[in-house]
Amino acid sequence: AAAQDSPAISISGNMQGLVVGAMNASLMDKDTSDLTASYKGADCTSGYSGFSEASPLQIRGLVFEKRSIAQSTPFSGCRNTITITIQTNVPLISNIVCQPVITIQSLTSASSPSGKISLLAAPGQCQIGASSASVFKDNLTGQPGFGSWDNSSASLSLWLATNTL
Repeated sequence: AAAQDSPAISISGNMQGLVVGAMNASLMDKDTSDLTASYKGADCTSGYSGFSEASPLQIRGLVFEKRSIAQSTPFSGCRNTITITIQTNVPLISNIVCQPVITIQSLTSASSPSGKISLLAAPGQCQIGASSASVFKDNLTGQPGFGSWDNSSASLSLWLATNTL
């Protein structure tokens, strides 16, 4: 979803029956407190305090707070492990109306047949009890622990397999 500020919300009403009358529209009071600690836990360090996230219809836009890539060797002909680290500012949640897919592009000169590619988990990258290898899968109904490599476009697509709450 795109980011949006909380709109001005009003309330009005009318009475029907033996007594007829109208209640004029007036602006509702909005909760302007922060929700940061309640949806990520008390140890949240995302740095978004002061954004009035309890206000109705306030939507935080998706941002990659961490996005890094590295390789294990610069030498041709050697097995090279590409390490990708990402972190979003909002939880990624997969459900019937939302299927998050992350695509990493421009991996030119990478050589692997198109299709399912195994993901390896680096220790300590996920919350306790979670495995980073099983956060993603290769397609909507795919097996966790794999991504989808497209050799012709030099891109890796990662479908969310586990919610990142």
